[in-house]
Amino acid sequence: KIIIKYEKSAGVLPKDGVPSPSTFIPHHDTNAPPQAEADDKTLISVLTAAVHKYRSRHK
Repeated sequence: KIIIKYEKSAGVLPKDGVPSPSTFIPHHDTNAPPQAEADDKTLISVLTAAVHKYRSRHK
């Protein structure tokens, strides 16, 4: 789930998402702490920013 969200936000996947069958998707337990979702969002934004920075340098 987090990989798919990241790939969509980084523009790797189209917005509707076409997940690769080989992609490993970490999954939080249903009883995961509420912080887990926030951590995912933070990680996604950090990864997205890094990808955009990299792409702008390597055009």
